[in-house]
Amino acid sequence: MKTLDYTVALAGILIKQLLKAEKQCLTCWEVMAHKSNTPSLKANILGLISRVQKKIKYLEQLRAELKLDTEAATTAGVNGIVSEGFELIEKQPNPMLRDALVVQTIILTSHYKLGSYQTLQLHIEASGLEYESYIAQSLVGLEESTIQRLTKLLHNHVNKQELYWPPVTLSSRAHSQN
Repeated sequence: MKTLDYTVALAGILIKQLLKAEKQCLTCWEVMAHKSNTPSLKANILGLISRVQKKIKYLEQLRAELKLDTEAATTAGVNGIVSEGFELIEKQPNPMLRDALVVQTIILTSHYKLGSYQTLQLHIEASGLEYESYIAQSLVGLEESTIQRLTKLLHNHVNKQELYWPPVTLSSRAHSQN
């Protein structure tokens, strides 16, 4: 097998994994949005779902261009992040902190996918496929901008809410240290 064949094969594996991961995120993000206690946060998360759908279309396009089969791939990384996120959210009694954990979990899935998209771009560029490189570059840009939006959403949410339940005061901290 030639080097070009290897880079295309590696890209193919990542495309299948990312397709599975994005389809999982489509479902998980919707569930997480509905776990939110804040209507505006829920609306913002649901608004990002169109980006996931766009990435799925790009990945399907890459799969068709590279003539890949439709064999499913595993996404244990996304499963782990989402499972851990759901567990933390369910255990948290403070509704505002639960909301922050919802966004944090979505950010973590996006960072995981970003690394895969960047690696995919590397493989496709190494194979010299121009049109496919453009699609891979678009996927990286979409994921980066999604992370930026989510980070801003989390930052705004945290700054507008009292996340500690009950509120932590200096006197309660001093008392707990004794």
